[in-house]
Amino acid sequence: MSVYPGGDPAYPPPSQAMYNNPGMPPPPYQAQAANMNPMGMMGLAPVTENYEWGTFSAGGIDILNDQDKISITKLFNQEEALTFVDKPRRFSVTNEGTKQMFSLIENEETMATPAVYRSFQIDAFDPSGKKAFQIIREETSFCSYCCFCCACFGNGCRTKVKVKVDDRTIGSVNQDCSFSVPRFTIYRGGDYDGDELLKVEGASACCTPATTYGLRYPKDSTPSGQLKKLGPAFGGLSNNYNINFPEQSNAELKTLCIAAIVLFDFRFFNRPVPKHGGRRRRRR
Repeated sequence: MSVYPGGDPAYPPPSQAMYNNPGMPPPPYQAQAANMNPMGMMGLAPVTENYEWGTFSAGGIDILNDQDKISITKLFNQEEALTFVDKPRRFSVTNEGTKQMFSLIENEETMATPAVYRSFQIDAFDPSGKKAFQIIREETSFCSYCCFCCACFGNGCRTKVKVKVDDRTIGSVNQDCSFSVPRFTIYRGGDYDGDELLKVEGASACCTPATTYGLRYPKDSTPSGQLKKLGPAFGGLSNNYNINFPEQSNAELKTLCIAAIVLFDFRFFNRPVPKHGGRRRRRR
């Protein structure tokens, strides 16, 4: 039985991009594409989490208006696990009832360098298959992945993303200068230093990356929301996150909080990589 309005979605021919057909809903994650690579593995390996799409009264980012808490899962990719080759990131965004609201898919053209360094573009699709928003990191980070924000002072050490809805930049997430404590600021509009909307602050992170970040409005002294990674501090092939949205936050601000989680997954919770050269060590 389809979880989408209408019939079951079908994959486009292998020569086409998966989501270049307007109005076509993303396929269920338990499905597999029928294109085999030379090693005999599926081009899109099965993932461990399967979610049913929810039915919502609104579409696009307006789905978030009625949500106070959501979960985000980076989906496991079997081919990446077996080959140690980075594959496009895929995330599932679900509500408290575990109904999927968005599927987030990284553009494969951004796969030239390991995740912690590379620029990226991630497209978010709602249950109807409409592109709801984009998360974009334009500049490659030169972070040495040394001590998880022990001393992020230079522009080359810090990272940032912006979010677009219908080709309009609604805001950005920018890593701030810090020592020991990771700090980020969520801004409104197209500039990375526009109106401050939220402060994002983690605990001391010189040995392991912070897993809990408070969300507070600039005029407040205490957080009213939270971003949290579940499980161990170090990242892996599949990560789970929760967001408790700040009070009185609108759909755009909630979308920017999702972008912060995606940025953290790339920046802090990627599989460990060597400090130099971007190549992984071979297992012995």
